Amino acid sequence: MINFAQSPETPYCHEKFPSNILVIIEYAIFEALSYISKKRVKKGGMEEIDYNIALQERLNTMLQSKDFSYFTYDMFQDIARDASVCSYDYGHLEKKPDLTFKLSGGQRSLVKDRTNDGLFVECKIIDGKGKKTISGYCKTGISRYVKGEYAWAMPNALMIAYNKTGSSIFMKLEKFLENDEALKFKHSKVAKNENSYTSTHARTWQYPDGSEPGNIEIRHLCFSF
Repeated sequence: MINFAQSPETPYCHEKFPSNILVIIEYAIFEALSYISKKRVKKGGMEEIDYNIALQERLNTMLQSKDFSYFTYDMFQDIARDASVCSYDYGHLEKKPDLTFKLSGGQRSLVKDRTNDGLFVECKIIDGKGKKTISGYCKTGISRYVKGEYAWAMPNALMIAYNKTGSSIFMKLEKFLENDEALKFKHSKVAKNENSYTSTHARTWQYPDGSEPGNIEIRHLCFSF
């Protein structure tokens, strides 16, 4: 294992993005997915990578447009897709979150570890069939945050569900979280609009200096296709 020790001046765990920034990101994502659901159609159906590419392209187009004054380059960098990062212990050197939001300018000027500073996003199709189930959403999505594969320097992260089940996924999701000890589930909250859900998970590993990461709060955004 490669050991990249950080200096005492570079704390491992960063501060959460401001709440107003997180609201803007979520609003932009729903706006982009709404556009995609109306404009982007692929013969034979869209797979996860198709949605991810379309979402990245639409979000970056929105950043360039004058029609979305709340979502601009004054606030955000280009949205990255599959940008490689290392796991917390550098046991994995090419982990690839689906999307990454990073702030522009000097908004995070006090953060020295800029590589691991951002809102990391994992996206999954849920159709209730085969591997595209709540189980896959949890075991190949949420678990990556819990195990420190990425977003390990952040106290929060984001999941996007491309929902093809025709119904809400959150009751099934909570039941699965409650019954899978590996996901270290602590508590949750469902938003009134039923399109979002928040779950909190313990992270029981330690940073190389022996400090603890604390819990991670994961926002789940669900968009029906």
